[in-house]
Amino acid sequence: RFHLRWRPRVTLAGIGPGSREAMTGQVRRAIREADCLIGARRMLEAVRETGQTVCEAVAPDDILQCIRERQGVRRFAVVLSGDTGFFSGARRLLPLLKDCETRVLPGLSSMQVLCARLGTSYEDVVPVSLHGRDGDIVPDVARHRRVFALVGGPEGAAALCRALTAAGLGQVRVTVGERLGYPEERLTAGTA
Repeated sequence: RFHLRWRPRVTLAGIGPGSREAMTGQVRRAIREADCLIGARRMLEAVRETGQTVCEAVAPDDILQCIRERQGVRRFAVVLSGDTGFFSGARRLLPLLKDCETRVLPGLSSMQVLCARLGTSYEDVVPVSLHGRDGDIVPDVARHRRVFALVGGPEGAAALCRALTAAGLGQVRVTVGERLGYPEERLTAGTA
């Protein structure tokens, strides 16, 4: 009747490595003030406030569906691991949110956290993502002195090391950071 449109506020929040201590104040506030949180189960479990409504979704289309199904909800926070600008689902999700008021809040990337743990800068590090993607790390490692590879799954780092070894790069020094930011965090260093 008044030609008003429902425009939800959607914040894409990079939660960093996952601990509350590693999140920015802006991200913690956006999560606390959200009427509904959307994200992967692991991230929702890490940030959910008691009694807060959640929608478990990872794929951009599924996230959009969560928003559309909740017409009465005004403020959403989509929780994304790491940084929203570093191999993040934010890139594919943002174009789908044209009917929403959006804001993007960065978080610490796994590359930042790993380099901090190693006491080194990341100015000359070449980032590559093999997480959920097919790719060949060998050309990157052969061309560059320092490469950061984002891998996933139980075989991620092992598969990367096997590929390097098969290509004659078994002597390359590798440091694997697992569960960065969690109590069970582990760093392992050696050759591929």
